[in-house]
Amino acid sequence: MIKKLIGVTSLPGYTVIPVLIWLAVFLSLPLVERSSGFPALLAGFSIGVMIQAALVVFLLVSEIGLSQTLKIVLLIAVLSFFTEYFGVTTGLPSGKYFYNAFLQPQIGNVPLLIPLAWLMMLPPSWAIGNKITGRPGRSRVFILCSALAFTARDIFLDP
Repeated sequence: MIKKLIGVTSLPGYTVIPVLIWLAVFLSLPLVERSSGFPALLAGFSIGVMIQAALVVFLLVSEIGLSQTLKIVLLIAVLSFFTEYFGVTTGLPSGKYFYNAFLQPQIGNVPLLIPLAWLMMLPPSWAIGNKITGRPGRSRVFILCSALAFTARDIFLDP
């Protein structure tokens, strides 16, 4: 069902274990916070984001190959970092904000985890673009709808 939703034809078998680990990490976070406190919660969240980003990379490699995947990952990393850096330093477009000291390491007050968080937003955005257009892939309408879904999710999470 997930494959059909986001227009993926096959998921590699090696994604099963990381998916189960990712689910275990995120499902355990409330217990981790109660037993070990907020810093442990942030560590668990960070691990979960890294696992989910790795799954996106695996998915991309299986669908479009290593070369195209590296281009997308590099584009997302650079675009997300500089977008967040611009937002943190100028307050544009949505007002002044900052990342607290718990999210480390940071460069220019932007956590290095942020590009991974952006990367993990790709499949849900593609799924929405696919549902709206019925045309997964490179069509302009699909790309526009996916980009709007991506932006809407970011604005929703960080109003």
